[in-house]
Amino acid sequence: MHRTGGDGGAEVFAASAALAAEATTPYVKPPGHCAPLWSKTSAELSTVSRKILFENEFARFAVHQVRTRDGSMRDWVWFEEPDQINCIVSPSPGRVVLFKQSKYGLHGESLAPVGGGIEDGESPLETAKREVREEMHMTCSRWTFLGRYRVATNRGGGFMSSFLAEACDKLDDRLDNAFDLETMELTTLNFAELRAAFKASKFKEIKWAATIGLALPVLEQGTP
Repeated sequence: MHRTGGDGGAEVFAASAALAAEATTPYVKPPGHCAPLWSKTSAELSTVSRKILFENEFARFAVHQVRTRDGSMRDWVWFEEPDQINCIVSPSPGRVVLFKQSKYGLHGESLAPVGGGIEDGESPLETAKREVREEMHMTCSRWTFLGRYRVATNRGGGFMSSFLAEACDKLDDRLDNAFDLETMELTTLNFAELRAAFKASKFKEIKWAATIGLALPVLEQGTP
C-alpha cells in the first residue's frame, strides 16, 4: 500500500504510486464543455467525429462516428458527465456514517455514501474532502483511495473516484446541503450492519454499491 502526505497534513493511502497520483491530480475541463471530449483510437474502434446534441454544465449528449475494424462506420450514442467522487466515512473504529435518502431515479429510500462532482481544478481527493466537509460537516485525517472507474464503459457517464475517509472530527451538527433537493438523514452502522446492508442491496445506485464493496475489505482489515 502506497502512502503519501495529503494537503493539510492528512495521510493518503493507495495501492500504488500511480493510483496516489490519480487521486491528487487536478481535473481540468476544456473551455465551454462540461467534461473532456472523449476520443479513442485502437485496432478495433476509432473515433472519427462527434456531434453534440445537447450540453449544459451537468451533462453532454452526443453521437460519435466510430470506425470499426473492418472499416465500416457506425453511430455510437455517448453520454458524458463531469468526473465525480463517492466517499464512505468511518469517523471512529468499527462504525461508518451514511445517508438514508431518496433520489429522483429511485423508488423509496436508499443508503448512500457521500458523493459529488469534481469541480474544475480540483483533484479527486480535494473534492472528497470538500464534500465530506459540506455534507457531513466533518474533517478527516486519514484517506484511502479505492480507485477510479468509468461509470458506463460503452456509453460514457464520466469517471468515479472512490475513497474511504477515517479518523474524523465533527465540525458542527448542521445538515444544510442546498444542492440536494430530496430528503437525507444521517445513520450510523457498525461493520457487520454495513456488510448486511450491502448484501441486502440497501445501496440502490451501482456507484454507491461499488464504493461500499471496495471499502469493506479495507475497513474490516484496517488501514495499513
